[in-house]
Amino acid sequence: MKKSLFLIILYSIVSCTDVKKSTDGNAQTLVKLSTPDTNTSSGWTIQYLANADTTKLYLKWFNGNLSGMYIDSTVFILQNDFMPGYVGESDNNIFLPHRCATDCEGVLVLSKKHLIAEDYTNVVSFNVVNDKLVYVHPDSYHDELNFKLTIADLNTFADTTILFKNLALGSFKVGYVDSVRFHPERTILSAYLIDKKDYNRTKYLRETKVIEH
Repeated sequence: MKKSLFLIILYSIVSCTDVKKSTDGNAQTLVKLSTPDTNTSSGWTIQYLANADTTKLYLKWFNGNLSGMYIDSTVFILQNDFMPGYVGESDNNIFLPHRCATDCEGVLVLSKKHLIAEDYTNVVSFNVVNDKLVYVHPDSYHDELNFKLTIADLNTFADTTILFKNLALGSFKVGYVDSVRFHPERTILSAYLIDKKDYNRTKYLRETKVIEH
């Protein structure tokens, strides 16, 4: 699931007595959080900023004259692992996983080419080399008769949604996914699901989908 906001704790990571200040394009005064800047091997820098009253988080990524800004307009007091943290980069994207709930993993993807950010939640797996990501489709949480996974191509912005035949009951949908294998020309999804023909809901079946790219 894509979302435009992520959750972050601020009271333990912002310095109120010794701050750096910078200004965005709208002349908004920003304060530098104590979270260290990240410098990638390809020359990109990721910087964590907030507005003066720490009600918004500004995540900036830049390399020379190229610069993008991701803004979180809602701040909640949660644990530190809700902060997106750098794990790797491809030629086109920067990857920052983060928590999005107790049983929810998210990934914030920063585009080097288009200078836009996409935040994905309920992420099952992602692959930095192939610029692909798999997440549980939102429909799966509203209709338990239809379990869907979506493959996001982070270069073309094309999503491919796959419908499985069997059931994933309850709220922890990610737990039904057995494996995700990324290859340059295909992605292989395997899920261990409840047999929809079993009315006792005790029989499980492994269902595998091969998606050609």
